[in-house]
Amino acid sequence: ALGDAIGGWKIGAGGPDETPLYAPILADEIHASGATLAAADFPDALVEAEIAFRLRHDVPPRGDAYDLATVAAAVEMLPALEIYRSRYGDPGAVTQSENLADCLANAGLVVGDPSAGSAQDPAPSWDIDLVIDGGIREGRVLRHPVGDPRRLVVWLANELIARGEMLRAGQVVTTGALVLGPLGRDIRGEWRGIGAVSVRFG
Repeated sequence: ALGDAIGGWKIGAGGPDETPLYAPILADEIHASGATLAAADFPDALVEAEIAFRLRHDVPPRGDAYDLATVAAAVEMLPALEIYRSRYGDPGAVTQSENLADCLANAGLVVGDPSAGSAQDPAPSWDIDLVIDGGIREGRVLRHPVGDPRRLVVWLANELIARGEMLRAGQVVTTGALVLGPLGRDIRGEWRGIGAVSVRFG
């Protein structure tokens, strides 16, 4: 309604058998690694290190449902930092519908360069260092809640088509938190074998 485009999607599930929740991310809330953002815009926010995927091309409607191999060929893997902040005064009191209207508390996404590794066969686990103002919050041998995070992208591709939408070239799909930390002035995430992403809050 305000004229901004959908730049990506946030999706997550607590386990491989759970129905995912998803919400759009507006294009002007997606930032490249190295960005400087205003700290005053994100009071009480948290930062989450995540695995994300960017669409190389559209995933349009077709006769058959999309499968893992087809979607994997359409994406590139990215390291990402999500800025997590509810827009409600009392987040614990909101309904699921209100949470969805809040874009699942997404206040922004910072993405790094595409992984040198292939999105065709990502590792089953990742080593991630989340560095906040020089202090390290380490996550070792982290496994995604659904196993292979690409499964969420496949589900989303088919779900959007069923709703008259689709994944579009350039959109970013982020698939859930792996390491969580408080917002600081300087934040850097390092994914071994994938890459790094950083953001500064001034």
